[in-house]
Amino acid sequence: MTKSKRTNLHAQENFYRPILEYRSASVLLICAVIMLVMGFRSDGVNIAPIILYTAVFLLLVCLYRCKTAHPYLMAHWRVFQRQIMFISLKSLRTINKSNFFSNERKYRQLVQEYKKNNRPVPDRKTYFCNGFEWGPEHADRAYQIANLSSDKREIALPFVLSPIARHFETMARSMGGNNAIFAVDRRAPIFVTEDNWFGHTSLPETSVPVKRYFSAY
Repeated sequence: MTKSKRTNLHAQENFYRPILEYRSASVLLICAVIMLVMGFRSDGVNIAPIILYTAVFLLLVCLYRCKTAHPYLMAHWRVFQRQIMFISLKSLRTINKSNFFSNERKYRQLVQEYKKNNRPVPDRKTYFCNGFEWGPEHADRAYQIANLSSDKREIALPFVLSPIARHFETMARSMGGNNAIFAVDRRAPIFVTEDNWFGHTSLPETSVPVKRYFSAY
């Protein structure tokens, strides 16, 4: 959620934690509006400076509280959000720079030209997927997501987002699964360098003993 989650006592890493910052922000906004309305009703356009400055200060604090609450809202929203990602072959070739790396002879010529012109040679990388590097904080978040109720009643989204959340829930059923594992962090493109493809074997959808055998081998 936030970078200071383990050291800041006011920003605990807890999916069940309500977004209290929005409550304080709403109170600050109401106070600022009431002050401005009362000042306008009593003094007209010439509002007392102390009232004006106080109202502006309250509005700034309100914006700061909203900014502080935004990461927690996004963390809650990712639990409900669903997305079907499709990448065309043309886009995939562009991402992997196939026009540069597909032809080995052309690639060597381009490398020589780049070195002559002191230009950095792009790394030979392959787009793998959208994801994130797994860490201990992700394991803790995944544990909390796994302990959510089936209707996710522990997380209270703003009522404005409820219809969109129901739409995503219907989409999840049509997809045949629950991709809430992506709620543990923001996804970013993951690239694998060419060297990692040598000496490694990918065994998708195989039994555990076979994987253990190849790992030992």
